[in-house]
Amino acid sequence: MIPFEIGGLVLIAFLWFLGGQKWSWARDFIIPIIVGVFVFLHHPTHVLWKDIVIGVFTIAFCNIIRMGYGAYDPEHDDKPSFLAEITSDRDGWNIRCIYGAICGIVSWIPQIAIDFDWITLVKAITFTAQFALVCFIVVRLRLNVFVTDICIGASFAVRLFL
Repeated sequence: MIPFEIGGLVLIAFLWFLGGQKWSWARDFIIPIIVGVFVFLHHPTHVLWKDIVIGVFTIAFCNIIRMGYGAYDPEHDDKPSFLAEITSDRDGWNIRCIYGAICGIVSWIPQIAIDFDWITLVKAITFTAQFALVCFIVVRLRLNVFVTDICIGASFAVRLFL
């Protein structure tokens, strides 16, 4: 099934970029649906109702990616994001790292809560660490928007491989 995962990675990376530019719905709604459907199809518990519940809740919990992550800039932004308000991070590196950690772990809650096993927990922690790290690094390097969005989207799509 690796071709499916690679196709999903490319699609999610592209949708992440589109969602950051003009079509926010591409990131906000389509990516969680892709991840939820993938979890339903490729991580079966062999109990249909559990698979359905995990898939639906994964779609809902992956909507955490809608959380704001803009840098703190009170001179030009009259309504900063929640993370910007609590961190006062003007560069945005720490905000993106916190955003990555929150999104990473929240996207795994349905699988951890409904069908717990230690391997799933290790996968969730590994995914969360890599997503937070990629979010931090690409913002810290001040890459252009296209590269930043593609890298962060591809990093979130790693979820399909775990």
